[in-house]
Amino acid sequence: MTYVWGLVLLVFVPVMAGLMIAFSWLSHAAVRRMIGRKHQALEEIHLTNRIPASWTEKYDRKLRSLARSGSGSEGAEAAKWSRRKREKIVSELDRLIEYTRRTKLVAEEEVRGALLDDLEMLRSEWRMRGQGG
Repeated sequence: MTYVWGLVLLVFVPVMAGLMIAFSWLSHAAVRRMIGRKHQALEEIHLTNRIPASWTEKYDRKLRSLARSGSGSEGAEAAKWSRRKREKIVSELDRLIEYTRRTKLVAEEEVRGALLDDLEMLRSEWRMRGQGG
């Protein structure tokens, strides 16, 4: 019986402790990466008044591919992908606006206000593109 308990103490407990430490580290890294991406996007938008290219890479590739293909239905397909691109950008801007409003990582209200102004200006610009403007 003591052999089993010894085995538990020597194998099972250290393995479980190692797994707990590993999963804790992985979750911390994932959260840090997610928040880092949001802050990178905020910084890029604030400095350039443009959306991050990473948000539209997939759509831009597809639109270039459609333009090269020269198929007869390319106009309708391109319009569909352009609409999806615009919807993705507006969605990302909405998420970023909500994050900026509630995060405690933007310490000064003046900075938060400037970021929100930039985001809301871009969002209204992209919404207008969908209305033919």
